[in-house]
Formats: sequence, structure tokens, C-alpha cells
Amino acid sequence: DEAALCYGARHFGFSFLSRASQALSVRLDNGATVRVTVLALLKFSSSRKRSSVVVRYEDSDMEWGGTRLKTVLYTKGADSVILPRLRASVQRAPDTLKCIEALKEMAEDGLRTLCVACREIDSEELDLWLTRYHEACVALE
Repeated sequence: DEAALCYGARHFGFSFLSRASQALSVRLDNGATVRVTVLALLKFSSSRKRSSVVVRYEDSDMEWGGTRLKTVLYTKGADSVILPRLRASVQRAPDTLKCIEALKEMAEDGLRTLCVACREIDSEELDLWLTRYHEACVALE
């Protein structure tokens, strides 16, 4: 899955520049560079039937000269797992309905499909979630 996603990103003008232990740098199609830090990784499991990652984007804002930070949760998995977790308004959106039809056509052709969903997380929600996540990790050790 990851190789296909990386190939698609490169096809659309995004390029990987460097990687550190928990961060990487990516050049966007407009030439800007963004640093992406992995804050948490939830690996695929048969019970969740999906994998998720929480990342923080840091990029320079050319207009005002500062740095922008944005935290995003990404989840990937089969359409049968991802689509029911979308907000109701997103499930009914025209783009989502077109996507569902395309997924059905690909499935009829015997192709394997993958859905990716995301949402931005504010710092308060992130802090609460990271605390619970770390407590769970310690409890499993």
C-alpha cells in the first residue's frame, strides 16, 4: 500500500527529500518544503482493520514569514471500514457518492481498493489523546 501511495505522490509532483528518526521533509508540487513529524502510529490489526498515523506539518508561510503548524490524523483501510466512519454530511457529499460508485466498479473488476480519510486535530484534543495513547502503550508493556 505504502509503495503505491508514494508512487502516486511522486506522479503528482511531491518528492521525498530526507528522513530523520520521527520526521521527514517533502517538497510539494509548488516547490515549498514541509517538515512532517510522526506523533503516533497505530499499525494495522485484524480487530481494527485499518492503520492510522497522527502527524504534525510544519511549513514556512511565505506571506507573513512565520511557521504554520497543523496536526492531522490519517486512517487507511478498506472502504467497508473507512466509509461508515465518515461524518454523515461527508457520506452524502456528491464527491463521496462518485467515489463510492468508482469503488464499486473497481471491485466488480476484481481490483483491490484502499480508502484514506483524514481530519485536522486541535492541540487540546491531541494532548488528551496522546496522554491516553501513551497510558495504553505503557499498560501493554
